[in-house]
Amino acid sequence: MAPISNDTGKAETMDILFMTSCGSEGLPGAKGDDITEKAASGADGREIKKFLKKVYQPAENGTDGIDAGPAQKGSPGQPGDPGGSCGSLILEVKELICGTQLTIMADGADGGRGGHGGDGGRGGAGGDGGKQLEKYQDQYPEARGGRGGRGGDGADGGDGGPGGNGGTVTVRYGTSNLSDPVFVSAGAGQGGPGGNGGNPGPGGAGGKDGVREGAEPSYGPEGPAGAGGGSGSMGSPGDSGNIFIEQTEELR
Repeated sequence: MAPISNDTGKAETMDILFMTSCGSEGLPGAKGDDITEKAASGADGREIKKFLKKVYQPAENGTDGIDAGPAQKGSPGQPGDPGGSCGSLILEVKELICGTQLTIMADGADGGRGGHGGDGGRGGAGGDGGKQLEKYQDQYPEARGGRGGRGGDGADGGDGGPGGNGGTVTVRYGTSNLSDPVFVSAGAGQGGPGGNGGNPGPGGAGGKDGVREGAEPSYGPEGPAGAGGGSGSMGSPGDSGNIFIEQTEELR
């Protein structure tokens, strides 16, 4: 508290809180792009409607869908911005008259969160199986639809931003009515948390089996999902500030 005067001329006190020019909290990193484009589909199986040298050529299975590649991998999340560091404060007074401790805040700001990784794209769909000629449906098995391709991988999350540094605070005073008149906080800002990894892309759909007319439709196996992205690392903390509090004869 510091002394002031009111209209009666009597001395009163009021609370004072010093806030140094602390930096702002770091902004979160941008999220990576999700991939909506899927891998190429497999080719449909051949449907033969004629004979080759009087020998029936059975319909073929559909080919498997193409596994997702680099084009179907999500984009990585961007790192979080660093937290702002605090400035410096020098306070010199002859008399420090307080009802309670004078509080000075000079903490560094926290780093921003890392951006989340982008999701992977879908694997290619399997090709449809061809249909046998009705006359040979009992002689030859149904052509199967192809397996779906593997889904794309999710991208890694971005790293958290580093925390800001605490400020340097110097307080020098001559006399005070309190034995411990000043409290100073100049802590380090915490590193921002890492972003979450992107979701794995789903596997491609299986191709349609070449079933006979009127039969219940069936399909080839769905492709496996891709791998999920890893989480980003937590940002490093800032450095604690320096605090100097001195009662000196020079200011009495």
